[in-house]
Amino acid sequence: METLRASGQFTVLLKAADLVGLTAFVKGRPDVTVLAPNDNAFALLPAGELDRLLAPGNRADLQKLVLRHLINTRVPFATFSGAVTSAPTMGGESVELNGDQPATIGGAPVIQSDVMATNGVVHVLGKVITPPAS
Repeated sequence: METLRASGQFTVLLKAADLVGLTAFVKGRPDVTVLAPNDNAFALLPAGELDRLLAPGNRADLQKLVLRHLINTRVPFATFSGAVTSAPTMGGESVELNGDQPATIGGAPVIQSDVMATNGVVHVLGKVITPPAS
């Protein structure tokens, strides 16, 4: 979380994690992968969706969104480079890791992979991972 904070381009994700009490949780994990949509990615959400998620009555939805962007182990890009696989998120859903070019995670373009942090790895995404259509 400190690596994200230092970069200055993840203010929305950090605010969301703070609001649902996941900042300390993530900091305390020994190995974690953060699938980090940058602030521009959050700006691509449908009009009003971010305000809806950040409203006090929607903490459960916001928590699900944050957990969808966390994997409870280190997943460096090399583990899926040139392949398509999946990994379970902390939200209980699986996310597709597509290491083909252009690389995507959960359908979101990977802007930067393998940003190393003290307790894991960050992959910067250009889109927020949304739940699979039902």
